[in-house]
Amino acid sequence: MTEKERKTIEWLQEYAGIDERIDRLEDEVERLRTRLEGVSAQVIDGMPKAHDRKKGPEKLILELEKLDTELTTEILNLRKKRLDILEAVNSIQEPRLQVLIEYRYIDFKHWEEICHDLHYSWDTVHRWHREAIRKIKVRTQSYTDL
Repeated sequence: MTEKERKTIEWLQEYAGIDERIDRLEDEVERLRTRLEGVSAQVIDGMPKAHDRKKGPEKLILELEKLDTELTTEILNLRKKRLDILEAVNSIQEPRLQVLIEYRYIDFKHWEEICHDLHYSWDTVHRWHREAIRKIKVRTQSYTDL
């Protein structure tokens, strides 16, 4: 296996954790926004405040807003990466190869299950896999700060 093929496989395998990571980050953003609403309510309560705006609830609000922005950006980057992987898989012109890659990297099926579902031998399925991997164009773009 060439270095390029190994990197393509690694890139495809990243799809497995993207949805779980997005779900976890979205939960974190929701908790953060709930906390932010609570802190904002404290600031707008009409009571006198200290003159230093960098202390207390105001500082916490700024920190929470910054964290919210960072998490939202990371979610968007992960969604872009997921879309790039799906587009790369969909760009495979031969349906048998596309289905094989979808089974393996999108549906997370084991080799035995793929062989059974496609009604082909282990050797044939692995030969097709090598062929498909060579045809996939990996997006080398960075997924930070898109």
